[in-house]
Amino acid sequence: MVKTCGTCQWWDSDPMVWVCCNGDSERCADFTSPDDTCPCWENYDWEMWGDG
Repeated sequence: MVKTCGTCQWWDSDPMVWVCCNGDSERCADFTSPDDTCPCWENYDWEMWGDG
């Protein structure tokens, strides 16, 4: 999995919102593109279970 905002669990992907909701990220509450990246990326399901 590519670690981008679009795959991060903290990214609000409601239509036309695209806001980072991770309180640990310096981009929290900022508008972000699905292709943006940051060191605070998290996706618990993927980290626990992988791609399968």
